[in-house]
Amino acid sequence: MRRNARRGPRRNKRGRPNGSANGGNPTVPRSMFGIDSVAPRVNGVKLSFETNDLLNQATLLNPFNFSYFNLTNPLISKNGSATAVPYFTAYTGMYRKYRVRKFSVVARFANAETFAVIPFVCPINFLPTSSAANNAAYVANILARKSLCGGASGQNVKAVSVTKTIASMSGFANTNVEDAYVGLTDGSAAPSDNIYCVVATDNNGAANVNGVLASVKVTFWIDFIERQTPAN
Repeated sequence: MRRNARRGPRRNKRGRPNGSANGGNPTVPRSMFGIDSVAPRVNGVKLSFETNDLLNQATLLNPFNFSYFNLTNPLISKNGSATAVPYFTAYTGMYRKYRVRKFSVVARFANAETFAVIPFVCPINFLPTSSAANNAAYVANILARKSLCGGASGQNVKAVSVTKTIASMSGFANTNVEDAYVGLTDGSAAPSDNIYCVVATDNNGAANVNGVLASVKVTFWIDFIERQTPAN
């Protein structure tokens, strides 16, 4: 004879009654107040900026004359300029520290010269300087991404990009949040170690006359850490 009545409540795979979290007591949402109610302990966000001002400087990308971008400090934009990436400041009231986990650089080139050039982007872990020897070293670097861009009368538009994690650049498999790549969101302390990206062209010794134009988009994957209560 079948029994219509069940012996107690249905149980989940852990042997606990459904709808319970600790052996029978109903799950009760934990009350959250202050910064806990709006910000997780670690907030991973993706921020980016694009600079087109290189397009207004026709000879900027002459041999040995380049632009560079700081990839571990979102408070610095181009060539050391103190301009924060858009929306970075939206998190500075809730978090005291940040660390960039990953970056992407996409550079688009238009060659206005009559001869072909090699546009490239090269991430490095030291501050770049301009010289013939350094330019040759950057374009030959194993991390450089490059392409062949024809003269003005041919296929003269190219895009070159690179995406890397900070861990792969720094040599650490797993970097701690309190390491040399952590900075303070208020700008009072920057990361002690930095990674940069050179954006330039290799012209095989030829001198630019009309120039190589470029626009660059830099994307940061950032962890905001160490929550703080926003000021009123």
